[in-house]
Amino acid sequence: VLLNLADSLSVYTVYINNEVLQTPTVCACARRKAFIKLLYNEIPRFNNKALLIASLRSCLIAPIQRLCKYPLLVRELLSVTDKSHADIKTLKAALTKLQEAAMAVNEEKKAAEQQTKMKEIDEALVDRKGFELHKEGRIFVMEGALLKISNGITQERQFYLFNDVLIYGRASMMKAGRIHMRGKILLGRLVINDLPDSSTIQNGFEIVRLDHKKKRYIICSKLADSKGAANKKMWKDAIEQQALIQRLNYEANPPDEEDVWQPYNMPGNDILKKTC
Repeated sequence: VLLNLADSLSVYTVYINNEVLQTPTVCACARRKAFIKLLYNEIPRFNNKALLIASLRSCLIAPIQRLCKYPLLVRELLSVTDKSHADIKTLKAALTKLQEAAMAVNEEKKAAEQQTKMKEIDEALVDRKGFELHKEGRIFVMEGALLKISNGITQERQFYLFNDVLIYGRASMMKAGRIHMRGKILLGRLVINDLPDSSTIQNGFEIVRLDHKKKRYIICSKLADSKGAANKKMWKDAIEQQALIQRLNYEANPPDEEDVWQPYNMPGNDILKKTC
């Protein structure tokens, strides 16, 4: 039975991939009196109007939670089954297949979430000046509001980190949810330097481009004290991690373009002390 169950878990993929649509759909349905009335009158478990939507959300999340519980159930069975029992081999095989199936469904979920997030950012970005967000192999990593200091002026910017590029922009004053793109930094062509706190810079770090412009960016967390330090570290570490991967890729497969990136230790780049 458990082996057959593992083979059928792929049906969860479609349901889990549509999870991102559940919240807006439930919110829309919750505003419809006919929908609420139908659940309240026809389904016994929804007999409390005050908790009706919460109960609905609980039902919708149950299949996803159950998928994670199957391997736990089999693992528990293995722990209480005598090692000489005839079912041990079958249980071990079932556990392996259930873990593989759960992992495959999880990867499908991550891919679906990536597509949804990329679409969301794609719709939000304006004034791109030819920049194409969708690119083969590009993966969204994280986003957030940070402070960018330029020519002594501190500006709040929305940053989007991908596995190959860091882009930033300012929120539109006219249209909510729109971000006017203001720049991009290729991760294979930069180094990051930590900046000590001072009277003008708190919880900040410096990004230096390694192309012909050698442009510098000072980025600071919006948050103060320990939260700001943690936020700074999170961003700095994430950028460094992705930049290291991209730098190694560039060294292994140099890009065929006019503005060829150079590793930090090549002649002409000795002004930079630290590499990602």
